[in-house]
Amino acid sequence: MAGVSGKQIEERRAALQRQGQELDRRLVEIDGPVKAMASSDQHRSSLVMWNLSGADQSLNVRLDNLPFSKGTLSVYKIDKDHASWGDGSDEALRPVEERGIGETWSGSIPDSGVVYLEADDGMKASKPLPVAKVERVLYYFPNRKSTAYADFDRNTWTARLGTGESAEAVIGVRASGLPRRLIADVLGDNSVSIYVDYLVDGRCVKSVLFGGEARGAKALPWGKKSLPDEAVKGLDLDLAKHAPDGWKSSGIITFVLKGSGASTRAKIGLWRD
Repeated sequence: MAGVSGKQIEERRAALQRQGQELDRRLVEIDGPVKAMASSDQHRSSLVMWNLSGADQSLNVRLDNLPFSKGTLSVYKIDKDHASWGDGSDEALRPVEERGIGETWSGSIPDSGVVYLEADDGMKASKPLPVAKVERVLYYFPNRKSTAYADFDRNTWTARLGTGESAEAVIGVRASGLPRRLIADVLGDNSVSIYVDYLVDGRCVKSVLFGGEARGAKALPWGKKSLPDEAVKGLDLDLAKHAPDGWKSSGIITFVLKGSGASTRAKIGLWRD
């Protein structure tokens, strides 16, 4: 890793760990058939609940350990009467209730419905990290019923992936203004690989796999849509070294986590050299 000191890497890792405290998944304890997941940063906490039980359900929600005590709690619903174009309702997602933050919220959720609670203290989020310009985040869910998840935070250039009971989790980002070299730092499971599809004049002309082996590679649903042209050991993303002729800093970066057991998780942060 020429040009990057050990101190810089440790400082970046510390920043990623702070991000983990500021924005990450949170524990949800459930008693009943409703499913849920939650996340939180210093200024906003979110809880989404969905009901596939076959019957309407009553909800009594307790919001513990919020990182702030004052702000607004907004309640959103997606069901046949709210934000569901297929059911004839207005597709726009708008709060159906807003009030001050409290410890509890009670309501109901119909079968096949969703309730989303968002607590916000009104403070601005942190400034984005200047890595590159995000053109589009690319999602791939080969099995919509799986418990795998994948998210890319464009403000911090951090990908979060979890396999759940699935074999792998995948997410990509199409970007311009990429630097000549990126440093990747992984927290959690290390069975992570990163594909870089190089774009020249809007067309993908080369695909390189970092941190994986060619025999374990796969064709992605975007970019060149073929097996990688080259496989590089480790996650030192020297983009310029492996770039094709005519490359001018545009490409697709894809994060892949292959499960090494149940509930495998990883958080990958990228930063400019």
